Amino acid sequence: MLLALCRFGQGFGLGGEWGGAVLMATENAPEGKKNWYGMFPQLGAPVGLFLSSGLFWILLHFMSEEALLSWGWRIPFVSSLLLIAVGLWVRLSITETPDFQKAIDNEERVAVPAVELFKNHKVSIVLGTFVALATFVLFYICTAYLLSYNVKVVKIPFTDALAIQIWGSVVFGAFIPLAGLLAERFGRREILTLTTVLIGLFSFLVPVLMVANEARIMGFVTLGMALMGMTYGLIGTALAAPFPTRVRYTGSSITFNFAGIFGASLAPYIATWLQSTYGLAYVGYYVLAAAAVTLLCIFASGKGKV
Repeated sequence: MLLALCRFGQGFGLGGEWGGAVLMATENAPEGKKNWYGMFPQLGAPVGLFLSSGLFWILLHFMSEEALLSWGWRIPFVSSLLLIAVGLWVRLSITETPDFQKAIDNEERVAVPAVELFKNHKVSIVLGTFVALATFVLFYICTAYLLSYNVKVVKIPFTDALAIQIWGSVVFGAFIPLAGLLAERFGRREILTLTTVLIGLFSFLVPVLMVANEARIMGFVTLGMALMGMTYGLIGTALAAPFPTRVRYTGSSITFNFAGIFGASLAPYIATWLQSTYGLAYVGYYVLAAAAVTLLCIFASGKGKV
């Protein structure tokens, strides 16, 4: 149950800030700065992971695991209500972006965006979903699955396993701005392609680094979360790119959440089953397969559509 609570915190950090934030950033960005502006909302994920893991780490220094399971778990959940209040205030305070205001002025809005999406943009939905697949699989392999693996298999104390995860969130956050800068210089599609190839190569290090050795595990989480920052920093802008203004919010949100279903929701369970049944090498093959699917979908997407 404790691992499940931590996974909730990770999931909240990854998806909780998403939605209109990326569009607000990119559609208000100066010409040639969409990737840089679009990466700022993505920083919510490493911040959320840092806060969720850090709060559990702090609580475990003041109470036993039994007390945390009995009543202490309510503290992170109740404190998250503050974020809801802040989010509501922000949403009620902002104005429409110039692009969407233009669509309103030109009477281009549609009554039910989801209907138009599934009628006229099915290919973009499918490609966008699997363009983000490697991002989600990598994140949950390096967080939820690794946390469980460290505690149950390697027998690392839970507070130490959380400390490893906290370090991973710092690396994750540090590489998101780098992704934005590189994308402005070399192109978003090019950086996403290179990062996906590197994720595929990283998959071969899974059985080498995920052994009963904390130093190697630190190497694994450092490399994995650096790549995570590079891909996640650009994925929001990439998912919004193929959709016209009138359905862009709905389209990017649907593809993001579909990717979460196929990547995030299943990844820890698939990885655990593969590791216990076939060994760590097959966890690496799973990451490799996700990277291969993402790479094919990037190539299948037209220029300017990723």
